[in-house]
Amino acid sequence: MGPDSPHRIQLMSSVKNILFHALPAWGHNKPMAALAVIILRARPEIVITVITTGIIYPKFNNELKSKLSAEEYDMLSSRINIIDVSGPEINIFEPLKEFGLAYTAIWNSEPVICKSSGRTFSGLPPPTVAVIDVCISPPRVRSFYPMTFTISQPFAAYAYEHIHATPQMKVPIITWLSAPSGPLLRLFGPASLGGDAHPSIETEAGLKQARLRLSEPLSEETKPLPQPVASAVLEKTKVPGMPPMYAHEWKPQTSLLPEGPFEKFGQIYMRVGDGIIIVSNSVYENESMKATKEWFSGIGKPSYALAPLSLPKPKSRQDDEKEISLFLNTMKERFGPKSLIYISFGTFFWPPQLEKLIVLIETLIANQTPFIFSHSSPLATNLSSEFLTLIRDSGIAMEMAWSPQETILQHEVTGWFITHGGWNSIQESFEHKVPLIFWPMGADQPVNAAVLSLTHKAAFELIEVRSGENGTKPLLRFENTDYKPTFTVDAVKAEVEGLLAKIKGDEGRIVRSNFESLGEEMWRSWEEGRQSRTELNEFLEKFVDSV
Repeated sequence: MGPDSPHRIQLMSSVKNILFHALPAWGHNKPMAALAVIILRARPEIVITVITTGIIYPKFNNELKSKLSAEEYDMLSSRINIIDVSGPEINIFEPLKEFGLAYTAIWNSEPVICKSSGRTFSGLPPPTVAVIDVCISPPRVRSFYPMTFTISQPFAAYAYEHIHATPQMKVPIITWLSAPSGPLLRLFGPASLGGDAHPSIETEAGLKQARLRLSEPLSEETKPLPQPVASAVLEKTKVPGMPPMYAHEWKPQTSLLPEGPFEKFGQIYMRVGDGIIIVSNSVYENESMKATKEWFSGIGKPSYALAPLSLPKPKSRQDDEKEISLFLNTMKERFGPKSLIYISFGTFFWPPQLEKLIVLIETLIANQTPFIFSHSSPLATNLSSEFLTLIRDSGIAMEMAWSPQETILQHEVTGWFITHGGWNSIQESFEHKVPLIFWPMGADQPVNAAVLSLTHKAAFELIEVRSGENGTKPLLRFENTDYKPTFTVDAVKAEVEGLLAKIKGDEGRIVRSNFESLGEEMWRSWEEGRQSRTELNEFLEKFVDSV
């Protein structure tokens, strides 16, 4: 959105500009779009500028067009500037070099051209605050505080570093975390809270040194520091508010994604930022959120719990997907409400053992359970034509490389959602009251699954689908039980058959009720006087109103 080239935006000096920038992954940007709308609705004197890429630009625009009424979209369109600075050809594992050029131009109120639309944005006011993704830089081999991994050159966390590079253009940076606080503590937090961060970065000198090491040229002589010898004793994580888990349970699958330094970047630059927005709230994770807030307060940085962040899709817009709507309606007529299972592992993640996915699908077909199977990951290249034909010829299923997820979740035939457990999908499920069956892969997903299934009793988790060295180790939750997972294909078949019986019985009804109640309570966080509404106002007062 924005002015048609070459028109110039004439803005009064009283207008405040908030800059948004996230990793080119839709799960990081979708809640950012929701936050932008919430802020613009609350404050007419604010504009928002989104520096993004050609991958995200059409999705961000469509998110607003499809979720807002035509009247509101027209009203807000002049106040949110979505600027593709790269075009569609980018490497998501390399720094976005165009960010610095765009930021400097915006700061100086110089023209910036959106490569997707060809529009020119001129006269934008300098940002008063920048909301920057914590997971924003990756991959070459580099070693610094006891770790060896790959990073990009010329430096990591380009957005943080560019904003800090020129004192005249430096503004407060608020770290954007599109995940709950529990995973934040484990992946990025201090050891005192069960975190993985090395103690050296808890001092100003150590943090500065870590940043400098990131920007040093790669040397052939660079060698990794000695690593501790692995202990035969299984390590238990000690993160406040998190269910009992062994450390290896955070990696339940053999990873198909390239190894990267994402956690280490997060550990460093979360401490570099001037505060943090966490897309979660205390309803979901009271003890973890309290510990996170106390930690940030202790290092002199504010934290803001803002969730859920998901814009509802008007039912009137469902006609846009006629084929999928026809299938959903047909399944409802044949099998009744809440009978269909939606299966999607997001845009990046994918099960490493195809045979376990196949047996899941075959079991659903054998049990005459209708389903929709989405396979949008670029890693989903191992699906045979015979397998896809099996789905299409079943008469009770659809498969598609991309699916209109919210259209599916919103339909009353959809009863359950088999998911990797990304936080964006969980928020959408809360909105549409569709309980979850987890098949977690990594990142925050294993703990999301554990919190909802063990703490809240509001989801199920598939266990036998786990793989790899870490995934097939013992699970702490079964320590004093007779259940010993074998992680075989036959075990997956038996688990799915048992699960289908559960979701149709009393246990399924209890889980559904708990999930719906939790989701409703989380949405109340946006009511006046509740946590998310209060903390959004605090954020705006500190970083916008006082500037």
